[in-house]
Amino acid sequence: RRRRWRRAWEEGKLTTYLACYHPQFETDEMDYEGWKRYKQDLFGRSAKRTVQLSDVQVQANGSSAVATFRQRYQTAKHQDLGLKTLHLRRHKDHWTILKENWQPLSGQG
Repeated sequence: RRRRWRRAWEEGKLTTYLACYHPQFETDEMDYEGWKRYKQDLFGRSAKRTVQLSDVQVQANGSSAVATFRQRYQTAKHQDLGLKTLHLRRHKDHWTILKENWQPLSGQG
């Protein structure tokens, strides 16, 4: 599932990407509908993007799990490196992202 999410993000397949998110998804700033609008805008800005994940760790507990990893994101105009935490929950027999946090890792590369 992780590969599907990353690949859909890199390829700009918004529908597939959003299907990886739980209907009750939220960040500190927005709910699922806000996230959807935000990502539609971002996907429209750049046709090419690269998303690299490393140091992936997953802790599962029944129908929920937490995944943490280093994420390197790059487009022609932007790049960043950060620590991402995904809170996952089973929904319709699939793991979906319920909550997402990202923290920049400055000075590391």
